[in-house]
Amino acid sequence: MRTDRGMSPAEMQWKMTTPAGTIFLVASPRGFCGAHWKARAAPFAHSLDEAGPVIPHLSQAAKELGEYFAGQTRHFTVALDFSGSPYSKKVWGELAKIHYGATVTYRKLSPTASPPKP
Repeated sequence: MRTDRGMSPAEMQWKMTTPAGTIFLVASPRGFCGAHWKARAAPFAHSLDEAGPVIPHLSQAAKELGEYFAGQTRHFTVALDFSGSPYSKKVWGELAKIHYGATVTYRKLSPTASPPKP
């Protein structure tokens, strides 16, 4: 269940400093929900070592993003938990197929993820 602000009551966040700036990682018990430039409505985890169903996802996301920014990995394995319309999920699925360093125009992507006809 999502609240009117798009956050699940069980979501938590973690503040992470990266070469791109400070980001806020958000996860739920089902997986990593996103990285944001501004803090979200979710409560902050006190530590990535504390117990709970959300912490493993926050911890893994922070570890993998740290490795990415250090040039040590281009592959992410953290479980994902994205909410959105069926069309949004289809677009995200198509975006996930784009290889590291590749550029794909919206024109090329759009036929594979066309919005539903009214």
